[in-house]
Amino acid sequence: MLRRVNAGLYEEDESADVELAVKAANNGGVEAATFDYDSAVLPPHPIEGHPGGQFTVTGGIRQFRVLVVFNPAAPASARYDLFQINGAGVLVPVAGKSVTNNGGTPLIAFGIDGLSAAADAVTRAARRKARKPSRPKPKKGMARRAAKKKPVARKSKPARRKVSRKMAKKR
Repeated sequence: MLRRVNAGLYEEDESADVELAVKAANNGGVEAATFDYDSAVLPPHPIEGHPGGQFTVTGGIRQFRVLVVFNPAAPASARYDLFQINGAGVLVPVAGKSVTNNGGTPLIAFGIDGLSAAADAVTRAARRKARKPSRPKPKKGMARRAAKKKPVARKSKPARRKVSRKMAKKR
């Protein structure tokens, strides 16, 4: 399964077979797409009746693209979502990868980093280390509120007595 690194990069084990498909919604019955991996157009590979593509991941970062076709009469809300076949053969959405018919480019594109097994373990360990918080977690509930309301030590001043003007004149 593709693992998200950031919005424009996913990673997968080198030599892994990947099957991706797009599903159209609100597109007036049109569902067509062309898949491209590493600058090579993939042959059509329908998955559950939807346009799809299949490829084997190669080492290094390679570009993956899907060019979809929108019905000219489709509203701006028409969309295509990208899915991947998981190990159980079920379509699973690829996080954050969709395109709408809002006048932009009908393209879904991102990089796929093909990692060897050794490099994959090193990359995962580095990410886990980077995720560790550098400061302690805040306390929960009442203890947290009590910690915020620590008494502040103040200097004590001698009490002064107020004397009215009349009393001051009499003295």
